[in-house]
Amino acid sequence: MAAQQEKSEKQKMLTGEFYHPGDKELCDDRHHCQELLKQYNGLPNGDDRKQVALKLFGSYGENSFLNPSVKCDYGYNLFIGKNVEINYDCVFLDIGKIVIEDHVFMGPGVHIYAVNHPLDPTQRKTGLEIGKDVTIGNGAWIGGGAIICPGVTIGAGTTIGAGSVVTKNIPANVLAVGNPCKHTLWSTTVISSTATIDDTSADTALPAVLAANESILYSIHNTGMPWWATIVASTLLLRTTMTLPIAIYQQRSIGTMINLAPMVQSWAETLKVQLAKENRQHGWPYQKYQQELQKQYRQKVKAIYAHYGCARWKLLLLPWVQIPLFVSMSLTLRHLTAYPLPWLGQTSSLPVSGLSEGGLAWFVDLTAVDPTMIVPIMIGAGNLINVELNAWYARDIQDARQKIMTNVFRVFSVAFVPIAANAPMAIGLYWLSSAWYSVIQNIAFKIPQVRSALKMPLLRAQKKKIVS
Repeated sequence: MAAQQEKSEKQKMLTGEFYHPGDKELCDDRHHCQELLKQYNGLPNGDDRKQVALKLFGSYGENSFLNPSVKCDYGYNLFIGKNVEINYDCVFLDIGKIVIEDHVFMGPGVHIYAVNHPLDPTQRKTGLEIGKDVTIGNGAWIGGGAIICPGVTIGAGTTIGAGSVVTKNIPANVLAVGNPCKHTLWSTTVISSTATIDDTSADTALPAVLAANESILYSIHNTGMPWWATIVASTLLLRTTMTLPIAIYQQRSIGTMINLAPMVQSWAETLKVQLAKENRQHGWPYQKYQQELQKQYRQKVKAIYAHYGCARWKLLLLPWVQIPLFVSMSLTLRHLTAYPLPWLGQTSSLPVSGLSEGGLAWFVDLTAVDPTMIVPIMIGAGNLINVELNAWYARDIQDARQKIMTNVFRVFSVAFVPIAANAPMAIGLYWLSSAWYSVIQNIAFKIPQVRSALKMPLLRAQKKKIVS
């Protein structure tokens, strides 16, 4: 049986194995590619250049054009679909296959790298390379100056922001930006189906609540504050005037409920004794005794709390104000960054002036996501600290349902990190400011001097005994 013929270096390259690029066959292929590129880049757009493209590239679809100067290694590993438009000075390192599907737009200076090198420096010195295929999906738009790294697939209909560095696969129909490039929560299919973006058209009118938030933001910004400070100041203003008074009232009620714990506990013991006597007289089964005990206990506790002005339903008042404020402010900032709004579509054709350079430190562009994940993690940490502080504060009066809600909020706090990671920094900065405002507020509410100044009852250490 004849020995299996060893693969050539070209065969290794084409099958995605490590190979030596200095092989004579591959050198000849690259030389041939450069000769064809000289012809292509030197010809005007027309039939002659198209004929060269058909010789140069692995495929070249109808009504496609690549503006010079085009640069690639081999050409035969670059596959171009129909109706593709590629702007000036793009680079294609086509060691692996580069597949550009139909209707793709590509800005100037885009680089696509379908090649990789060993990470081990000793192995890298040998000169070995390996191809990693890259695919640009149907209808995608790659912004100018973007870099597409080896092995990446960009989904159909996706838009890649200018200057982005794409290191991982991007799903279909999303807007993705940044270094490293990450997709936002907003789908490009939603953008295209809800509104046509026209720079000459007037912006859509906002609902009254969002318009009021926008007016507050502009009023503060017009004092000379940069946008990042405007967002923080607006958060402090709204939280201090709208939610802080309710939080103070809530804390007064919770403090009163905690201080009533000895009375509730004493009454619970009395109730157990009374019902035990009735149980012996009537011969109730144990299950009925427990049901009657719990029923009368809840009724009496509810009456005691209501008598002292701290009914349990009032503890839910704060979320009914804070959640709508949170949602409406988030939607207002989403409008200012020119993202589409739910049900309203595209309400602004462009981000407000100055927002893309109105940040500071590592988040100068407030219309982009945080590339470092610092802000999303801090948002999640702030939310989780708030949950734990509230749980600790109300530990003596929490019933089973409230404990379940505490666990739900814990999960939500952690899940909020990836949500924040895909939101523009304008929204992230608001979420960060709001979360840590609550942390400071909750800590301040534990300080005796603050509680006295705000007429909150001082907390005692008693712990209510659970009725068994």
